[in-house]
Amino acid sequence: LVLAALLILPLQAANPMSIVADINQIVDPHSDSFPAQSLVVGNQFFFTADDGINGTELWVSNGTPSGTHLVRDINPGSAGSNPDQFVALGDLLLFRASDGGFYGNHELWRSDGTAAGTWRVRDIRPGPFGSNPAWLTAIGNVVYFTADDGTSGTELWRTDGTAAGTVRVSDLRPGPLGSAPLKLQRVQQTLTFFADTGSGYTFWRSDGTAAGTQPLGNLELCEFTSTSAVLWDNYLYFAADNGVSGCELWRTDGTSVTQWADIQPGPGGSNPAWLTPFGNKLAFVATTSTGREPWILQAKDNASLLYNIQP
Repeated sequence: LVLAALLILPLQAANPMSIVADINQIVDPHSDSFPAQSLVVGNQFFFTADDGINGTELWVSNGTPSGTHLVRDINPGSAGSNPDQFVALGDLLLFRASDGGFYGNHELWRSDGTAAGTWRVRDIRPGPFGSNPAWLTAIGNVVYFTADDGTSGTELWRTDGTAAGTVRVSDLRPGPLGSAPLKLQRVQQTLTFFADTGSGYTFWRSDGTAAGTQPLGNLELCEFTSTSAVLWDNYLYFAADNGVSGCELWRTDGTSVTQWADIQPGPGGSNPAWLTPFGNKLAFVATTSTGREPWILQAKDNASLLYNIQP
């Protein structure tokens, strides 16, 4: 039998590493429980696992075999509810899950680690399709996320963990298409994100109100990879185009934006990507007259070619 839930925790000094619980005990050559989507909330370790009977569901552990158990079988049967998008809100876990149906019906759920304390926060899009919440981001006592209510398309929402406190923040693109916000990020105490109001993805900020959801500069996002925007030293660095300098490196503290380096002067831009914090520096790749090579940034307008690998 393949051992399943390898939750590597320092349990005892004499045996610092051990299996916490063998979740999937079905006698089968492929009986792994595939633990994933883990997050510690308070003194509880939440994760997803498949016990071979209930499909992938939400589990919780205190680091002991007896304290490791299925939280709730949200979608009864072998399909599982496939929880993901974990984020902590106080002592609660908020996540996305499906309670079944041909189209998944993914909605926002919450859990305190008990079956009785695990329920759907709000049925944002009643029916079989679900609102498909994504980009869950906690700031203070609020979690921001994107969702599609079936009428306004995918827009920015917020929740305090209650049905009444789960509301759409703003309808940035009226109509069924929605502004499809992405890359929600906490920058200091402000939410930043990119949204498409009809002319491409631009940079926005929000304080959780419709009036306080405003564009930050006239900037268009250059690309949609996971490395095109990164939090470093309490600022968000990202690649954007202001229509003058081409795609270059910018940064924000959530209240204003500043072009941080014009690596390739002119309208062509250097197209920075693979932004990676590196100690007190920011490493990335950029294109100049030397070609596309690795660069390093230490301060404003202090970007330099790290190494010309292919002269």
